[in-house]
Amino acid sequence: MSVMIMTACASAEAIVLGQVDDFQDETAIRWWSGTASVSKIATGGPAGLGDQYLQVSTTAYPEGRQLMVNNRMWGGDYVMAGVHSLEVALLNLNPFPLEIRILAPSMDYGVYTSSTAFLIPSDGQWHHTVFSLLEDDMTWVGGSAGDYSMAMRNILSLTIRHQPGEPAYNGPAIVASFGIDNIRATPEPGTLVLFPLLFLAVGKKQRP
Repeated sequence: MSVMIMTACASAEAIVLGQVDDFQDETAIRWWSGTASVSKIATGGPAGLGDQYLQVSTTAYPEGRQLMVNNRMWGGDYVMAGVHSLEVALLNLNPFPLEIRILAPSMDYGVYTSSTAFLIPSDGQWHHTVFSLLEDDMTWVGGSAGDYSMAMRNILSLTIRHQPGEPAYNGPAIVASFGIDNIRATPEPGTLVLFPLLFLAVGKKQRP
């Protein structure tokens, strides 16, 4: 993961509970990657025909890392906003599984990532994933001295990435692709779950 991701400018617009990026409009341009290509696909999302989604692809070593970043709309004070988890729809486009984590750098209080990766099988199905942002489910992996409470109030950006094994600052170089859709800011989860959407129509709320 490049240093520029860690030092991205603070979000110009604060995180809001319930906000969704479903990539049906300009929300696609808010997501970027310094190590992979990010493409908008016109159809084939979780809701099926006409449901647009983003595809993240890497094609070469050594710098190809599977990640996607947003520092415009997904930074801010997660505690004040009441955002304690993130829902994401994921599609593995490879003949091998992917292990997906959230990475959340803060201005002065360290970089935190999901303690446990979600294993996305190579089954050609969309999967609905809930990432908890609660302290017990996040691990400090570098940056400034870790202060979870303050970090969650000062998030710079949100990264969704493939990072297998133990929680780490960097993910590995890999040649792979995955689809992503319906990124939603949600309250505290009851449990962390992973299950196939199987063309489940997801209600979509667009942020003004």
